[in-house]
Amino acid sequence: DLEDALGEQNEHMCSADLAEFIETNHLDLAVENTTPFNPRDAFGSHSDSDHVYNTPRAWYMQRFLNPYDEV
Repeated sequence: DLEDALGEQNEHMCSADLAEFIETNHLDLAVENTTPFNPRDAFGSHSDSDHVYNTPRAWYMQRFLNPYDEV
């Protein structure tokens, strides 16, 4: 939730200048405010290598940060 990250930071945090960075680099791929900002579209990738590299890394961090959650 970019609005929360740039505002009250109740559940999300980000750099204070992230909105400016996104605008300067044309990273907001949302269609005319009909869809919310998607950080995966802006900063991520969509290749087959994601399943080899990114997905296992994300699962590792999930287990590390939440060791008592069921997988």
